[in-house]
Amino acid sequence: MDQDPKDRIEKIKSKLYSRNYNPSHVGKRTGFEQSETRGATDWQSGNKIPELLAQSAENGSTSVWPKRIFASSLIFFVIAAGIAIYMFLGGLNAVSTKNVDIEVGGPISIAAGEPNEFEISIKNSNNVALENVHLLVIYPEGARDTNTKAPLTSRERIPLENIPSGRLLRQPLSFIAYGEKDSVQSLKLALEYTVTGSNATFVKEKIHEVTISSAPLIVDVSYPSEVSSGQLFQFKIDVSSNTTADMENVVLRVESPFGFTIESAQPEMISQNVWNIGALKPAEKKTILLSGRLQGQDNDERSFRFYVGTATADGQDIETEIFSLIETLAIKRSFITLQSTINGNRGEEIVLSGGRFNNATIRWQNATGDKLSDLVIEARIAGAPLDRSSISVTNGFYQSVRDTIVWDKSTLPALGTIDVGEEGELRFNFDTKAGAFNESEGVIDIILTARASRATASGRETVASEATQKIRLAANLGLSGRAVYSVGPFENTGPIPPRAEQSTTYTILLSTTASFGDVTGVVARAKLPPSVEWLGVVSPTSESVKFDQGSRVLTWNLGTVREGTGTTRSARELAFQVRITPSVNQVGRPGVLVDEVEILGQDSRAGTSLIDQVGQITTSISTDPQYNQTDGLITQ
Repeated sequence: MDQDPKDRIEKIKSKLYSRNYNPSHVGKRTGFEQSETRGATDWQSGNKIPELLAQSAENGSTSVWPKRIFASSLIFFVIAAGIAIYMFLGGLNAVSTKNVDIEVGGPISIAAGEPNEFEISIKNSNNVALENVHLLVIYPEGARDTNTKAPLTSRERIPLENIPSGRLLRQPLSFIAYGEKDSVQSLKLALEYTVTGSNATFVKEKIHEVTISSAPLIVDVSYPSEVSSGQLFQFKIDVSSNTTADMENVVLRVESPFGFTIESAQPEMISQNVWNIGALKPAEKKTILLSGRLQGQDNDERSFRFYVGTATADGQDIETEIFSLIETLAIKRSFITLQSTINGNRGEEIVLSGGRFNNATIRWQNATGDKLSDLVIEARIAGAPLDRSSISVTNGFYQSVRDTIVWDKSTLPALGTIDVGEEGELRFNFDTKAGAFNESEGVIDIILTARASRATASGRETVASEATQKIRLAANLGLSGRAVYSVGPFENTGPIPPRAEQSTTYTILLSTTASFGDVTGVVARAKLPPSVEWLGVVSPTSESVKFDQGSRVLTWNLGTVREGTGTTRSARELAFQVRITPSVNQVGRPGVLVDEVEILGQDSRAGTSLIDQVGQITTSISTDPQYNQTDGLITQ
């Protein structure tokens, strides 16, 4: 029976794909022959499957071992992966920080300044116990102890007992937090532990955040919404307790903008822009008054920052900030312009001479753009050189107890209502004293203030303006001169009283003084008449003195004459000797020894020229201790 074509095909295929088939012989290749082959058109009858399977097993028996090796490798890989997964997910002795849970029980919103209680729960899900356990606590900045109110150290290390496998440990924790309202504070925890059989230290961390729901301190600031440049104004700063617990070591710091100058503060500062509030009981309030001046241009805005908190260890600044506030002021041009003129001179600083009468005029104008009511203008004038009893006022009143001149609607009815842009003038007079004052005393201060009320959308408000003027007394340069015969550094000769056509010598004494400042470039000049002869002797010889024979002028160069010369310092003096030979036509009259005497200098501070003159010095030597009334007249 012929073999089934299908069986032959399968046998050939088996040999074709077999790795181990070795043909029994290889015939020699012959040339191709064309032949016609017909395949069967259908499967022949008969079940050949068992026979085919047997043949396949016989032909493929050499390919079984690679399959077995592959299967064994696959089984090993599956087992190893299973063991690794088991160990990773918590094998028999595996230790992992993932098996340690830290939970914080407590509020997530707290009131600053109030005690807060927390419970730290630590669960050990490892299969071994946790040993040498420590809880590291990093408190929020500024936290304090609930009992002592003392600042807590930034890090606290708390030893805990060992935690067996599967056990839960609870640790209480409490502190007082401080901070601004709505700020977020972080409580940081770190659990450190070891396990048996390992030198490694494991760390599990946890962060618990809480929000400050309310601040324990509140700052409220009252101040004018607008000020004029240079105007004196005041902040009223109220610091209040907003907690049920006592507050300790509270301080306030104010950060001021450029152009602000503090004039006064109650209470005084403990350091630069810092005030000690001290202790505050629940609902207690303390007030600070801060006065100053703000310089700026029209429509400028300047911001002030107010901070309150607990003090540093030295108490000089804020360690933990609790509350802050920013307030902004607008600078406007003067609501009421004020300008003072003294003897026609205007400016912030002018120079006047002592011992004279002075006219003062104050010019004012409504610059608000609104109608004003009840305008009051005051001029505070004070200083050592001011003769208070000489002050006279037109349409005003001088309150000497306050050193203040006041003009209001009671003394000048026109000040009751002031229209937009309306202006006016006020006048007063005063004398300056003649005398010796040092530089710091020789000053008169004038402070002008104006205030009025105007209507606003919310009612009426007060507007105010201020201007200042300083009067400095010009340095005084003084010169005095006299003649003597019986005293002085030189010996004099000749008849007393002097006689016509006979010679008599005299000593001329010149003395200079200076007050209210140093005087520079000082020169004194004295001119001798034709009948008087210059003898060329001077005392002291250290002084610079020259005599010009042609002009008959003596020049004394003093240089700088210091303030207080003649009062707190010795006077600068010069003595020189002259000789007079009177003519017969001078009989019966005093003889002129020095015709013209003057002194010139420059005020070193004010830059003004100074001059003083002395009248003729004659033979009437009234200051000589041996002088008689008739000794000054020339005789025959």
